[in-house]
Amino acid sequence: MVTGPGEGGEAVEIVNYHVTCVAAVPQAPIVSPFATAGDRDAAKIGERSTYPGGVRTSSSLYDRTQLPPGAEIAGPAILLQADTTVLVLADQTASVVDLGQIEIRYAAQRAIETPAPFSLTHALGSNR
Repeated sequence: MVTGPGEGGEAVEIVNYHVTCVAAVPQAPIVSPFATAGDRDAAKIGERSTYPGGVRTSSSLYDRTQLPPGAEIAGPAILLQADTTVLVLADQTASVVDLGQIEIRYAAQRAIETPAPFSLTHALGSNR
């Protein structure tokens, strides 16, 4: 038999199972694997020549795991860790936030102009 109902006495072969389970489990704490204390200077491990845009530049090297929250690194810099490398260019600043994430901003970051709040009464005119 290829498909369809079988004849009496035929063996049934189960090809696929799908099981869904739901259980309440305690929430795991969110803990940063990075340093929680220390200072930026202790995390500095050296200097390296880099060539952003084809121009030779000396970049500071930092052990990313040793940078505590609140540390700010002005570029040019390279943040090293086991699974990634972060390049901070000369016109950028890297900041370490609470759980260890890196935020990179341009030194002269443009202010974003916020439009005035929209007023439906102003847009349609007031008939009252």
